[in-house]
Amino acid sequence: MAPTAATKSIPENPNQVSLLFEVSQILDKTFDLKQVIVSVLYHVASNLALVRGSITLLNRQSGEISIESSYGLTGRAEARALQAGRGHHRPGRPNRRTRHHP
Repeated sequence: MAPTAATKSIPENPNQVSLLFEVSQILDKTFDLKQVIVSVLYHVASNLALVRGSITLLNRQSGEISIESSYGLTGRAEARALQAGRGHHRPGRPNRRTRHHP
């Protein structure tokens, strides 16, 4: 049987499938977006051995991009990344780095 478009998108790496399952469980646990974002970033960073990472959200009304959670980034690095990507850094906003499992 020839692979279909649906089967081509299924990850072949068991670790990727496991990570997708963990993320789906996180999404199923709560509707608290901030909690979901921090937990998803933690799991992705842990499973993929990331040194740095962030989850950004686009405000469709204002067009602003903001870092909602980061891993391994300093506040200064966050601000620099957002400036380069046309984003908006809100001064005084805490830098939510994921250092441990929420």
